[in-house]
Amino acid sequence: MQENKNHICHYTSAEGLMGILNSKQLWATHPRYLNDTGEFNAAFNYILRDKDKIQRIVEDLFGSYYSDQQLSQGKKGPLDFIKSEEEVSFVREQVRKLISEADQNMSENIYVTSFANYEGIDSNTHWLSYAHNITGYCIVFDKKELIENVIEGVNIEFESVYYGETPDEILNKVAKIIYEELVYFYQIAKLSEKQGYSLDNEAAIHRAHSFLKMNNLLAMYKQVSYKNELEIRLLVSRLDRIKNNGQIIEEYDSSEFPELNFRISTNGAFIPYQPVPIDLNAIKKIIVRSDSHIESKVKSTEMLLRKFDVEAIVEQSTATLRTTL
Repeated sequence: MQENKNHICHYTSAEGLMGILNSKQLWATHPRYLNDTGEFNAAFNYILRDKDKIQRIVEDLFGSYYSDQQLSQGKKGPLDFIKSEEEVSFVREQVRKLISEADQNMSENIYVTSFANYEGIDSNTHWLSYAHNITGYCIVFDKKELIENVIEGVNIEFESVYYGETPDEILNKVAKIIYEELVYFYQIAKLSEKQGYSLDNEAAIHRAHSFLKMNNLLAMYKQVSYKNELEIRLLVSRLDRIKNNGQIIEEYDSSEFPELNFRISTNGAFIPYQPVPIDLNAIKKIIVRSDSHIESKVKSTEMLLRKFDVEAIVEQSTATLRTTL
């Protein structure tokens, strides 16, 4: 089987492989509790520490939007492009409010599972990290076949990790989402004034989805020194209900999706994780790496897959890494 760009891989132990087959699930963990939790915290703190920079970016973007709107209405005079003090104050206050709400709503509803892209299949780097001095398994999935069903209120997507010296690119994307939210709110406010009734609920729904987008972005940053990991993340976010002024205005029935669960770490912490149902037929290959009894481990893995009716290739790793002499 030849790997292609739809193929992603997950390195695990014998226990991990058995758990995936038995449960037909992957576990998505909150970014604060991953092995590389520092990246998430760094992105979160870096972006929301520099609120003034976000404010400037959003106001500049909105200034361009306002000018384009004036031009589209046929206005050409210099005074036509100067916002009134009331409009300037409105925009500034709304940006501050959106940044503050983003600060309060970020980081709570996002869970991730890590993979390597197709170039990371049977990689020395990954075996060293995940199968050092043990038998390891590289599970190759077709990501287009991996997720079985789309559930209302549950957003699932694959994204490549952004590697950078600083999270500046993520900051700019967060600012762009806040700008788009501001434009939406500005348009809603104008429409509400024109039609004579409130569209606050519509604005609240739009805002809730914008905050989920920001959560996703924060979960995608890692230091550039990790770029050889070639990481792709499965992002899972849940939105059970949306409130406006304390009142539930929209609810989603995600009861068919597994509930949030917790495991206990080796140091006694409760780690939240989101079980994600998968289609085992998305497994296309399993690569086994071991310094001992490799032929028998390949054969027993083939037998294991037959037990679960999984038709996948099982083969020995061709990586050159050795962990024993």
